[in-house]
Amino acid sequence: MESIKRDNMVIINNCQIEYYSECGDYLVKNDVGNEIGSVFVYAYIKKGGMAERPVLFAFNGGPGSSSLWLHMGILGPRHPCCNDVGTLNGSGNYVLEDNAYSPLDVCDIVILDPVGTGYGEEKNQEEAQCAYGFVNDAKVMADVIEKWITIHKRFKSKKYLLAESYGTIRSVAIANYLMGGCIYEGSVSKGIVIDGIINLGNAILYNSDSSDYTEKEQGLEESVRLLPSYAATAWYYSEKKENLEDIINKAYEFCSEKYVRALYLGNRMSVGEKQDVARELSDITGIDRKTILRCDLRITGQEFLRYFQEENGVTISPYDTRFTGRYTSGIKMHDPVGDDELMARCMPGFLGAFHEICETVLGIEMERNYQVINFNVNKSWSYASHYTPFEMLQFLLNRSDKFRIFIGNGIFDLVTSVGQVAYTVARLKYNPGQVIVREYPAGHMPYLGKQGGEKLADDIRKFIQHGERENG
Repeated sequence: MESIKRDNMVIINNCQIEYYSECGDYLVKNDVGNEIGSVFVYAYIKKGGMAERPVLFAFNGGPGSSSLWLHMGILGPRHPCCNDVGTLNGSGNYVLEDNAYSPLDVCDIVILDPVGTGYGEEKNQEEAQCAYGFVNDAKVMADVIEKWITIHKRFKSKKYLLAESYGTIRSVAIANYLMGGCIYEGSVSKGIVIDGIINLGNAILYNSDSSDYTEKEQGLEESVRLLPSYAATAWYYSEKKENLEDIINKAYEFCSEKYVRALYLGNRMSVGEKQDVARELSDITGIDRKTILRCDLRITGQEFLRYFQEENGVTISPYDTRFTGRYTSGIKMHDPVGDDELMARCMPGFLGAFHEICETVLGIEMERNYQVINFNVNKSWSYASHYTPFEMLQFLLNRSDKFRIFIGNGIFDLVTSVGQVAYTVARLKYNPGQVIVREYPAGHMPYLGKQGGEKLADDIRKFIQHGERENG
């Protein structure tokens, strides 16, 4: 599709911003020059802005997901109201409004739907497979970003990447490819500076296997990494007498002082000590003490969901434990993404709002269908790489002390948990101010809900506009 431009206006932070949108296909070719598909790009650019104005490139993950979530949730100038998670009821009803979260007031925004997702198209299904992998995807996305920068003459702009979920893994590979890092044999050094990365729902793990790093986490046990999120979930469904921040801090303290030691000692613990640890675990997680002892003090994410659901008579989303469904014993596990309680509630409203925005704001008329999540892309994905995402992030931090990364995660997220982030960040080597970590009272999409959304939007603005630095 040829590029479509439209002039528009939006109110953000009580300021009127005149901008234009520019949307269209960016064709992608393989190494021998055959066209394999396209990345679809949505750009929002402030009118009268300088060539030095910061530009933010954004994408989701999956792999196989469109960028619908970031586009409608926090970045686009117009979006469905998601201040109250209770309004996301899966009905498809939504209220379209100016997006106060959008950082368009401080930077231009470029949102990308990768090949085979959203409006990103497969021209040839067989040949498109070469774009479906950690390394090749980074090359494709980096090439599109480079092309956009070149066409729009934005080499003087500060450049940021904003990513979510698997997109956080994609972000460090893209940045390395753009900035000159060798992500695979035969890489081309582009020399395009990325000033910072904003990762939401961070999926980068420490000490993971580069052949399948999404599944094989080494080091700290899952039951420890997830405990702060178990505590937040138990608090959410309780009478909430204690302060949430105090609950989270208590969980972190228990992990570092008692829990890790107990798991290390195993059957060398006395009966009394094991009972004491089980009692504290029960208080923190809301899972009864007998169940915890039966699990030998180890509660995996799946076990927490199962036991919590059985006790409370509801299913809860691992992506955002605030979202519930009806619990029915004896029914097989539903699809962990497509039928997830969070996805089921958000997707209809987000998609409906997106199509209205395409019609009324962007001027997009498309014959091909919009693919929110393409599971064929996911199944075709290759995770193989010479380097892990953690190593690639460390390369970026080593390359320049001016490079910064912002990591924002929701405390109700069991998929990319705050405990996992804490463990990973603690193993990075960096200078003060290079790594900023924030936790929000939200789930996998930390912009859902007014309390988390407003704080996250403010933090993103500070990161881009003021170059926030803090002691790490």
